[in-house]
Amino acid sequence: MPLDIRKKFNNLDEKPQGATVRPPERGGSSSKFFQGLGATWKEASRSRRIWLVSLGVLLVLSVGLLTAQFFGWQGITKLFSALFFAKGEEASGFPLNPEAEKKPKAEGEVSPISGLSCENAKIRPVAVMVASDPINRPLSGLSEADLIVEMPVLVNNVTRLMAVFTCGNPKEIGSVRSARHDYLFLAMGLDAVLSHWGGSYHALNRLRIEHLMDNIDALTNPANAYYRKSNLPAPYNGFTSMERLRNAIRVLKYREETKFSGYPHEDDIPKDQRPQGGVLTIGYPGSMAVRYDYDPQTNSYLRTWGGVEDRDFNNGQRIAAKNVIVMRAEQRLAKPGEPYNDVDVEGEGVAEVYKNGTKIMGKWSKSTIHKQDKLYFYDENGEEIPLVRGQIWLEIIEPSKSVTWQPGEAVAGTEPSLPTLGQEEASQAD
Repeated sequence: MPLDIRKKFNNLDEKPQGATVRPPERGGSSSKFFQGLGATWKEASRSRRIWLVSLGVLLVLSVGLLTAQFFGWQGITKLFSALFFAKGEEASGFPLNPEAEKKPKAEGEVSPISGLSCENAKIRPVAVMVASDPINRPLSGLSEADLIVEMPVLVNNVTRLMAVFTCGNPKEIGSVRSARHDYLFLAMGLDAVLSHWGGSYHALNRLRIEHLMDNIDALTNPANAYYRKSNLPAPYNGFTSMERLRNAIRVLKYREETKFSGYPHEDDIPKDQRPQGGVLTIGYPGSMAVRYDYDPQTNSYLRTWGGVEDRDFNNGQRIAAKNVIVMRAEQRLAKPGEPYNDVDVEGEGVAEVYKNGTKIMGKWSKSTIHKQDKLYFYDENGEEIPLVRGQIWLEIIEPSKSVTWQPGEAVAGTEPSLPTLGQEEASQAD
C-alpha cells in the first residue's frame, strides 16, 4: 500500500487534542449477526462446535444443489462469488451483478443462415415442410424465411418446400405438409427443429423410433401448434405460425439456442458493378417449373412459379432471393413399388451458385456419416463460397434435368417453355 494512503488510514484512529472522537459504527444488522455467531462459537463445547460445522456444511450443500437444479452449475459459482467476494468484485469470470449479464444485443449479430442482422440471430432455426401444390399458392410466410429448400418428393419430380426461419416471425406459415426423409438430413445440418404434418414412413420411422431429431408433428399437435382453415380442403388446409412453433419448442423442452456454425456472407456489390439482368430457369415439370429474373436495382432474383409471379400471401411481397443455389443430385425410388423418392443429399456433387447477377460453378458436399454436419458449397479452388446477405433458395434437381442461365438483360414478357405434367402425375402430389 502506498505510504500516503497508509498514513491516511492510520490517522483515522488518532484522537485530536481537545476533541472527543466517536467510535465509528461498523457494519449494521448483518455485522451484529456475525458478531453474535462468533460469541456463540466461543461459548460452545467441542461437540456443539462439530454439530454447528455439520449443520453449516449441510446447508451449503443443499443451497448448492438447489442452485444447480434451477440455474445450472454456473449458478453455483455465482452464488459463492456473491458470498465470499466483495461487492463489485468478480470470481471465475462471472459478474456479481445479475443485471450485468443482460448485455444488449451486440451490434452486427446476424443470422448464421442468411447473414442478416436480427434479434433472433442466436435462436435455433425452425424448418417447416410446406406445400408446392398450385391450390395452395400463393403460400404464406415465405418472404420471411432465411432459406427455402425445393426438392422432388415423387419420382415424377413433383416438388415440396422446406422453409427455414431464424430472423422471420410470420403470422401464418403454410400450408404445412408431410416430411420426407431426405429433408431430415438437410434440417439436421442446420441444427433446426423440424415442423411437419405427418410424413412418409421412411421419415416417421426415423423421427418416432430412432428419435433422429427434434420435431413438432401436427398429428400429435403439441401445444396446439397447428390449425386448419375452413376455406381449403384437406390436406391443403393445415397452417401454423412462428409464435405457435416457438411456444411448442418451449413446451417440449427442446434446446432453443442454435449450434449451427453458419455460412460465410458478403455485402451486395455496388450498383455500378451489377450486370443488367439475367434469367435462370429450373426445369421442374409443368406447374412446378421455376424462373428467376435478376433485378440489378435490388441485386436479387425475382421468383416466378409455374408462369405466375411468386408472392407471399401474408403481405403480397414478391419472393426475391439474394442467392439461388442449384444442387445436382441423383434420385431413385426409395423402395420398388413406392412413389417416394430417395435423393442423394449426402456425399458430393455439382453445384451452381447464382449471386450478384453471375454464375459460380463449384461443388456441394455433405457428410454421409455425421448427419449434423452442414451442407457446404465450394468454388473450383476448393474455397467455401460466401453468400450475399439475404434469402437463399436451394434448388435440388437431377443432373439430367434442364437448368439454363441467360446472362444479360431479361426480355420483358417472355417466359420459358414449361415441361408438361400429366393429370395422373399431378394427382400423385396429394
